[in-house]
Amino acid sequence: MQALDSAMAESEFRKLPLTVMHAWQRPYGGADEEAKLHLRKAAEHDLRHGANSARHAPLPAGWRDRCPDVRG
Repeated sequence: MQALDSAMAESEFRKLPLTVMHAWQRPYGGADEEAKLHLRKAAEHDLRHGANSARHAPLPAGWRDRCPDVRG
């Protein structure tokens, strides 16, 4: 989550929109079900944190003029 928070701060500083994509991969060589469940919960937590942060972050003024190809 530190990387996400840092990216959001940089986006706000530069007054540019931020696109976030989150993905996770199961451990190589297989893992027991408890480890998979832990990884899934951690990934879902990070995703919820990012989505909530984005919902509450104000859009910088004039960002559409600087980034006309961005949808949102």
